Amino acid sequence: MLVNKEMIKIVTHSSKETEEVGKKIGKSLTPPCLIIIDGNLGVGKTCLVRGIVAVLGIKDKVTSPTFSLVNRYDCGCLNVYHFDMYRINGLCELESTGFFDYLEEKAIFLVEWGINVEEFLPEGRIKISIRRIGENEREITIDGDAILNHLTQNCEIDG
Repeated sequence: MLVNKEMIKIVTHSSKETEEVGKKIGKSLTPPCLIIIDGNLGVGKTCLVRGIVAVLGIKDKVTSPTFSLVNRYDCGCLNVYHFDMYRINGLCELESTGFFDYLEEKAIFLVEWGINVEEFLPEGRIKISIRRIGENEREITIDGDAILNHLTQNCEIDG
């Protein structure tokens, strides 16, 4: 694991390891929290979300909301909204989805393909990028001060 003031880089060697990183990230989240998850098709964005959601006690099956745009997971006292912005480009399209209405809730927001609308998202967000570096290997880069402080002080992430 490479840690500096601005980001953490983690290398995983399987989807199971990527999911485990998601679980460690999930343990550190406090709502409201907005996370952009960026990476090419099939790189493991939904796998990471699966780990985040699992550690929050949500038993629902996690799938990419590619066609539904948003999946809502309820763990009793907390909602998690999982968005896919792959087909959304620009402020008008983002507004037409009702995305900003969701942000009024004290929840966790996980936004795949958030890079497409990043300039319109609120400040204070966390950005996670996943990059394929081998057949099964992924490099996960986490950028966001609040989560970085927690992860570097309270979690063991091997990478």
